[in-house]
Amino acid sequence: MNPDSISLFKDRWRVASDRARPVQQHRVDAYAALSSSLKDPKRLSPELLAHLCSEKDNITAQILMDLGNAQCRTEALHFLGCYIFHTEIARVYSEQDVAKVVKELSQVARDVAMDTDTVIRALWCLSNQNFTSSHVQASCLIILDMAGEVVCRYIHKVSMVEMEALNLLSKLYTQCHGHVIRELQKWYGSVFLLLFSKVPLVQQKALTLATAMEKNDCTVLVEWVKEELKKTYLNVMLSRLDENALEHSHVILLVWAHCIRLLGKTVRDTSTFLNQLLKVAEKGFKQKGSLIQSTIYTSWQAVISNFAQEHEVLVNQKRLQLVLLPLTSPAVKECVEQVDVARLNTWWYLIGHLDHSKQQLFVQVCIPFLFFCFGLDPKYDISNLATLLTSIHQSPPPVAHDNGTRREVPQYCVGSISQALVSKRQLVANQGNRPFVLPQQLFLSGCHAILLFTGCAEHMSGSLLDTGVSRYGVYSTSFVPPELAGVMVVLLDAILKHCADHKHVEYHVMSSVLGHIANVVITAIKESGEMDRRLVLSCLLGLFGSDEFERMTTPSVKVVLLMSLCSVVTLSFLHSNV
Repeated sequence: MNPDSISLFKDRWRVASDRARPVQQHRVDAYAALSSSLKDPKRLSPELLAHLCSEKDNITAQILMDLGNAQCRTEALHFLGCYIFHTEIARVYSEQDVAKVVKELSQVARDVAMDTDTVIRALWCLSNQNFTSSHVQASCLIILDMAGEVVCRYIHKVSMVEMEALNLLSKLYTQCHGHVIRELQKWYGSVFLLLFSKVPLVQQKALTLATAMEKNDCTVLVEWVKEELKKTYLNVMLSRLDENALEHSHVILLVWAHCIRLLGKTVRDTSTFLNQLLKVAEKGFKQKGSLIQSTIYTSWQAVISNFAQEHEVLVNQKRLQLVLLPLTSPAVKECVEQVDVARLNTWWYLIGHLDHSKQQLFVQVCIPFLFFCFGLDPKYDISNLATLLTSIHQSPPPVAHDNGTRREVPQYCVGSISQALVSKRQLVANQGNRPFVLPQQLFLSGCHAILLFTGCAEHMSGSLLDTGVSRYGVYSTSFVPPELAGVMVVLLDAILKHCADHKHVEYHVMSSVLGHIANVVITAIKESGEMDRRLVLSCLLGLFGSDEFERMTTPSVKVVLLMSLCSVVTLSFLHSNV
């Protein structure tokens, strides 16, 4: 910083503040130079900063007078915005000083005779300020009234005005949180209108502010929002989804989810209104494109949260079937990893909200989830699993018993079981059909889910469920119904056989799955019938004989599995002649 910086500033300020100067462009240029120097912190020495603070009254008064000068107004506002952005300067302003600045800038923004650039600058000044929060709170209502008025005047006309108004509301939300929340009715209507802007930046900014506001009590807004949706904006949402080619049209689904969360239980006041809301989701699920598909699955969590506010509503069969429908029967059949990951996260979100009903609803919700993770059709009827397994068994030569009778002992081909369980989904590519490769993230999540479901929860690196487990609590005890323990073994076996397609999966992850198979096997032997016990033994024996066993296991895991086999054999002899 050169030593004459203060004198340079004074020279420029002398030109900028000379209202009698015949050539006003000189003043405009001086204001621009001053603004430029304030934007660069390196050009502000401690001495200059102290001088700027000491001249606060003189500088502010001069700028406010220049708000009436059409030639200098815009650059004067720009300089003021840069000036009060500096915290050291802004904190010198008293409550009365702040009130005066707010009043003058609000009048400029409200003035219908002002050009658009001046209105934008006035809004920018107020959103750029770093005044003491308590001082801004005293003038908060004036700013909120002005912002609402300006948005209504320029709505869907000038996006820069809309953007600066949103920036101002966001700044107030941070500075005067309590005051702003108490006055929701004064400003939320403006934000709500901007949620339907066709300008992506404006819409996203409005959505960010509206979403941040959800954590507060929004009861005063519910009836107004509900009527606006019925009257106009549900139809707007539907028509916006028809414009799928329009860039960022998927954001309307996030707006829809925001409305669901804001309305709370009133969503379910009447079946008519709920059905009207769900038409938007239905149309979203039918739209093609990975971005809009993944967005609607993420937005569907809002419906799950809404129903989960009252547990009996979520587990009601009619409501639960409604929530499960897009998860088990997607309208768009193409397999895209981005969409499948969003679908998995939403499904896991549902499982986390089942709470104490997990075991009761395990077959309906969790088994289809596992099928989906491992590439199966979630609608596959688990009751047909025994038939499927029986149909692929191989019959060895008859075995003679000590009493001379002969009977056949079913032997289940583990490889065939895995083949039958692994999906043959197809993904249509530009070059034609090609096999669908099960995404590693889904595969790992399925492994992790089985450990959680069977009470063997532990961290599994790389699983999408890691976040969900910490959020909803680790499952420390099994909630798998005893009669399905054998099925869990079959699924584990299918996972291990399918692992050949996932050689890049970390060995320690697979070892974790193998190491905990004993818990499932022993449960299956204790609780299942004779046929399932035969199946469990076949799966375990097949595991030892598989080509992948050496590659996937460590010596310690082999010991665990061998001990598991011994336990199974012992328990089997106690229960039947397997």
